[in-house]
Amino acid sequence: MSQLLVKNLLKSHFSTQILNDLDVDSLKNEKDVISEAYEKIVDKGKRKKHAQFFTHKELVNFILSNVPVTNKSKILDPSCGTGAFLIEAYARNGHKIDNLYGMDIDNAALKLCSTNLKEKSQANSLHLKNTNTLKNSLSKLFPEVAAEGGFDIIVGNPPFQNLNKNVDFFEDDSIYKEVLSGVANSATLMIAKSYEF
Repeated sequence: MSQLLVKNLLKSHFSTQILNDLDVDSLKNEKDVISEAYEKIVDKGKRKKHAQFFTHKELVNFILSNVPVTNKSKILDPSCGTGAFLIEAYARNGHKIDNLYGMDIDNAALKLCSTNLKEKSQANSLHLKNTNTLKNSLSKLFPEVAAEGGFDIIVGNPPFQNLNKNVDFFEDDSIYKEVLSGVANSATLMIAKSYEF
């Protein structure tokens, strides 16, 4: 992707000064370009708060190559960030954009996911929610999917960080009872929560 195209995609999200300082050609192309740009632009302290470390293309491809994705699969990434898994799922098998769903706690990353998916698919609307996945239920977030039996595939690379009970998640949520023992970490709870979806 050219410097101009990347900066055009990012211009509604970051200041001109930040974009002028961004050298797109210096990105390593280990991740999708929007994820790499976000990692360079956003302060490490802010990303650390949500344990945001974006997934390399090789891992995204490996995971999606090992799950039975079809163009009809309803796919959820419960911690989608800038959308690496959703973008790759869209690129495979002529996947329908209407069957892709994403959630993320970071609204800025989610807006970049939206920009990235819209640029690739030309879609006007997407199924993206800015929310804490650990505090919500499928029936509230995506009632139409819940009514149809849930998602076919839950995919992603959830963040890993220790969490505070009843602040970051609700300890009394029955889905967590089987996995809570001592310190709660976000990856374990995200995987457990995915069974609800």
